[in-house]
Amino acid sequence: MGDDDLSSLSNSELLELWVRIEQEWPTVEHGGRKNRLARRGRRIIEVLQARTDGTTRFLQPLLAHPDAKLRLTAAARYKSVDHAAYRTVATELAQRSDEVGHHARASLEWDARSAQYSTSGPTPEQLQRLAEAANLRVSRAPPSGLSRAALEQRLRAEFSAEIAARLLRLARPAIGLWPQRLAPDAPATASRFGGLPCAPAPWLWPTCEGEPLFFLAQINCRELAQLPTASRLPRDGMLAFFGDHDWVNGFPNFWPYAIVEYWSDISALRIAKTPIEDFEVMPSCALGFFETTDMPHPLSDTIARLGLDEPALDRYWDVRKELVDAAHGVRNSRDPIDISKMFGWPDLIQRDLEILDGDEDGWSQLLQMGSYENGAESHSWGPGGNLYFMIRDADIAARRFALCEAEMQCT
Repeated sequence: MGDDDLSSLSNSELLELWVRIEQEWPTVEHGGRKNRLARRGRRIIEVLQARTDGTTRFLQPLLAHPDAKLRLTAAARYKSVDHAAYRTVATELAQRSDEVGHHARASLEWDARSAQYSTSGPTPEQLQRLAEAANLRVSRAPPSGLSRAALEQRLRAEFSAEIAARLLRLARPAIGLWPQRLAPDAPATASRFGGLPCAPAPWLWPTCEGEPLFFLAQINCRELAQLPTASRLPRDGMLAFFGDHDWVNGFPNFWPYAIVEYWSDISALRIAKTPIEDFEVMPSCALGFFETTDMPHPLSDTIARLGLDEPALDRYWDVRKELVDAAHGVRNSRDPIDISKMFGWPDLIQRDLEILDGDEDGWSQLLQMGSYENGAESHSWGPGGNLYFMIRDADIAARRFALCEAEMQCT
């Protein structure tokens, strides 16, 4: 049911639909579906507010509803109309010893605490500074990256000849991905994060437990063809990346449910429609590309196997962060969640990737997707995280991109 369908319902029908959504919400386990139902409920409230006096006065009959959990939810939303009525309902329900009683007590405690603090939002000056910060990165051209020669020079200056040589053997080429504003006239097939994918017709949107996966990114291989590191990829075609809501948000019970699709004929692709009502579309940004050189993260098993003593390992931490941040244009970043790239080494947040099981041989990183912005919006994964799409080298050569394995790490 879309917005047009909502507009066709009477106020009483909308309220009945809101009640059904609120009663279904606690029974749903999938976080993405819960969020979608919550968004639907909010839209119904907005429609009812627009039709009435702009408040939630229409919820007043529900304050006596036989469903105690619904009664508490309605009272909390009714609070701005009649605070005393909210407290009467919540205080009554707080006497219960079940889950509803627990939530009622928590609601009353939050109500008491929130009364002590100002509800004023950021000042215009603060909003201006935030906007300027968001525009800073996307308004610049992609950085020049780190050359292998520059890396070798720095390693030989910081470490003994033996350690520098061992580290240099681990260097890998990478393609940096640089978030930029998406031009209004950008072709639908342009490489980007977020938005809606270009897909062939017919095409079924991938799902997990019945919920459509988020569309994360599309990479137009033709745009990378001039980069040496992209020689491992097809010279044409589209790579499309999808991930389950609970996975990309780092839910405690998540599992790495993600899909990579490859379509060789770009001319046959068209912008897909949203697959379901109130589907969450990620903020969209264009992408610039640049060549760089990458080193293993200090937390990786690869570095652990070098057996560096503590002073050398500390220096490696410092040197790598300085070089990688500068190469990717994110100096003073929240290392390493501001970096997106193809190939190279994973920027770890917690530990080595479980996918690799302690052995990186034969594996490549098809995509690392970090936080990004487009000058107006920003987006991050989980509480500060990265998405990693790993693939075996043999599967790249055979164009079996569907065999990618995914992992997510967050703070």
